[in-house]
Amino acid sequence: MHKAEVFVETDVLAAYLTHNGGKPSVLRTLAAQAMCFTSVQNATECIAAASNENERYHTESVLWGLKVLGFHHKYSLTFGDTYRQLPDARKDLRSSIIAGLCVLSKLPLATYDTDRYAAFDGLAILDAATVQPGDGWNAIQTNIIINGG
Repeated sequence: MHKAEVFVETDVLAAYLTHNGGKPSVLRTLAAQAMCFTSVQNATECIAAASNENERYHTESVLWGLKVLGFHHKYSLTFGDTYRQLPDARKDLRSSIIAGLCVLSKLPLATYDTDRYAAFDGLAILDAATVQPGDGWNAIQTNIIINGG
Protein backbone atom coordinates (compact mmCIF):
# COMPACT_ATOMS: atom_id res chain seq x y z
CA MET A 1 0.00 0.00 0.00
CA HIS A 2 1.23 3.49 -0.90
CA LYS A 3 1.79 5.69 2.13
CA ALA A 4 -0.01 9.04 2.11
CA GLU A 5 2.09 12.13 1.36
CA VAL A 6 1.90 15.73 2.53
CA PHE A 7 3.98 18.91 2.13
CA VAL A 8 4.66 20.79 5.37
CA GLU A 9 5.01 24.57 5.31
CA THR A 10 7.56 26.47 7.42
CA ASP A 11 4.91 27.42 10.00
CA VAL A 12 4.26 23.73 10.76
CA LEU A 13 8.00 23.08 11.07
CA ALA A 14 8.43 26.11 13.34
CA ALA A 15 5.53 24.97 15.53
CA TYR A 16 7.25 21.61 15.95
CA LEU A 17 10.59 23.21 16.79
CA THR A 18 8.97 25.40 19.47
CA HIS A 19 6.57 22.70 20.74
CA ASN A 20 6.70 22.41 24.53
CA GLY A 21 5.51 18.84 24.94
CA GLY A 22 2.16 17.67 26.13
CA LYS A 23 0.09 16.39 23.25
CA PRO A 24 1.93 15.39 20.05
CA SER A 25 2.65 18.19 17.58
CA VAL A 26 0.96 18.44 14.19
CA LEU A 27 4.21 17.47 12.45
CA ARG A 28 4.55 14.35 14.60
CA THR A 29 0.91 13.42 13.93
CA LEU A 30 1.34 13.93 10.19
CA ALA A 31 4.63 12.01 10.11
CA ALA A 32 2.97 9.04 11.81
CA GLN A 33 0.42 8.87 8.98
CA ALA A 34 2.17 10.19 5.89
CA MET A 35 5.50 10.73 4.21
CA CYS A 36 6.29 14.40 4.87
CA PHE A 37 7.91 16.67 2.32
CA THR A 38 9.13 20.24 2.45
CA SER A 39 11.27 22.34 0.10
CA VAL A 40 14.75 23.76 0.07
CA GLN A 41 13.03 27.15 0.58
CA ASN A 42 11.37 26.00 3.80
CA ALA A 43 14.49 24.23 5.03
CA THR A 44 16.54 27.38 4.41
CA GLU A 45 14.05 29.51 6.33
CA CYS A 46 14.24 27.15 9.31
CA ILE A 47 18.05 27.02 9.31
CA ALA A 48 18.24 30.82 8.99
CA ALA A 49 15.95 31.22 12.01
CA ALA A 50 18.22 29.14 14.26
CA SER A 51 19.93 31.59 16.60
CA ASN A 52 22.65 29.26 17.92
CA GLU A 53 24.33 25.91 17.24
CA ASN A 54 21.91 23.99 19.49
CA GLU A 55 18.88 25.34 17.61
CA ARG A 56 20.59 24.64 14.30
CA TYR A 57 21.27 21.04 15.35
CA HIS A 58 17.63 20.51 16.35
CA THR A 59 16.45 22.10 13.11
CA GLU A 60 18.73 19.86 11.06
CA SER A 61 17.51 16.79 12.96
CA VAL A 62 13.91 17.63 11.97
CA LEU A 63 14.90 18.11 8.34
CA TRP A 64 16.67 14.72 8.28
CA GLY A 65 13.26 13.12 8.84
CA LEU A 66 11.66 14.86 5.86
CA LYS A 67 12.01 14.62 2.11
CA VAL A 68 13.37 18.01 1.02
CA LEU A 69 12.38 18.93 -2.54
CA GLY A 70 14.56 21.10 -4.76
CA PHE A 71 13.52 23.17 -7.76
CA HIS A 72 13.97 21.93 -11.30
CA HIS A 73 14.34 24.75 -13.85
CA LYS A 74 11.14 23.64 -15.63
CA TYR A 75 9.20 24.34 -12.43
CA SER A 76 9.76 28.06 -12.98
CA LEU A 77 7.10 27.93 -15.72
CA THR A 78 4.49 26.78 -13.21
CA PHE A 79 5.78 29.12 -10.51
CA GLY A 80 5.37 32.04 -12.89
CA ASP A 81 1.85 30.92 -13.80
CA THR A 82 0.81 30.63 -10.15
CA TYR A 83 2.25 34.07 -9.45
CA ARG A 84 0.36 35.64 -12.36
CA GLN A 85 -2.98 34.25 -11.20
CA LEU A 86 -2.82 36.27 -7.99
CA PRO A 87 -4.58 39.62 -7.73
CA ASP A 88 -2.10 42.50 -7.49
CA ALA A 89 -2.88 43.08 -3.82
CA ARG A 90 -1.86 39.49 -3.01
CA LYS A 91 1.30 39.12 -5.15
CA ASP A 92 3.71 36.93 -3.20
CA LEU A 93 6.47 35.15 -5.11
CA ARG A 94 7.44 32.89 -2.20
CA SER A 95 3.89 31.57 -1.81
CA SER A 96 3.63 31.12 -5.56
CA ILE A 97 6.74 28.94 -5.54
CA ILE A 98 5.48 26.79 -2.65
CA ALA A 99 1.98 26.48 -4.16
CA GLY A 100 3.41 25.63 -7.60
CA LEU A 101 5.71 23.00 -6.13
CA CYS A 102 2.81 21.38 -4.28
CA VAL A 103 0.60 21.36 -7.38
CA LEU A 104 3.38 19.91 -9.55
CA SER A 105 4.23 17.29 -6.93
CA LYS A 106 0.55 16.50 -6.28
CA LEU A 107 1.05 17.08 -2.56
CA PRO A 108 -1.47 18.68 -0.21
CA LEU A 109 0.02 21.65 1.65
CA ALA A 110 -0.22 21.53 5.46
CA THR A 111 -0.14 25.06 6.88
CA TYR A 112 -1.66 27.16 9.64
CA ASP A 113 -1.90 30.12 7.22
CA THR A 114 -4.55 28.81 4.81
CA ASP A 115 -5.61 32.33 3.76
CA ARG A 116 -2.16 32.92 2.28
CA TYR A 117 -2.80 30.12 -0.23
CA ALA A 118 -6.54 30.54 -0.88
CA ALA A 119 -6.08 32.15 -4.32
CA PHE A 120 -4.11 29.29 -5.90
CA ASP A 121 -6.35 27.18 -8.15
CA GLY A 122 -5.82 23.44 -7.93
CA LEU A 123 -3.82 23.62 -4.69
CA ALA A 124 -4.88 21.11 -2.04
CA ILE A 125 -4.64 22.70 1.42
CA LEU A 126 -4.74 21.04 4.81
CA ASP A 127 -5.41 23.44 7.68
CA ALA A 128 -2.82 22.30 10.23
CA ALA A 129 -5.06 23.54 13.04
CA THR A 130 -7.55 20.76 12.21
CA VAL A 131 -5.01 17.96 12.75
CA GLN A 132 -5.57 16.25 16.10
CA PRO A 133 -3.24 13.85 17.93
CA GLY A 134 -4.15 10.29 17.12
CA ASP A 135 -5.87 11.19 13.84
CA GLY A 136 -5.47 8.56 11.16
CA TRP A 137 -4.96 9.57 7.55
CA ASN A 138 -8.66 9.08 6.77
CA ALA A 139 -9.58 11.68 9.40
CA ILE A 140 -6.80 14.02 8.31
CA GLN A 141 -7.64 13.93 4.60
CA THR A 142 -11.26 14.88 5.20
CA ASN A 143 -9.94 18.36 6.05
CA ILE A 144 -8.06 18.81 2.76
CA ILE A 145 -9.69 21.45 0.57
CA ILE A 146 -8.83 21.84 -3.12
CA ASN A 147 -8.88 25.48 -4.25
CA GLY A 148 -11.13 26.13 -7.18
CA GLY A 149 -12.51 22.61 -6.89
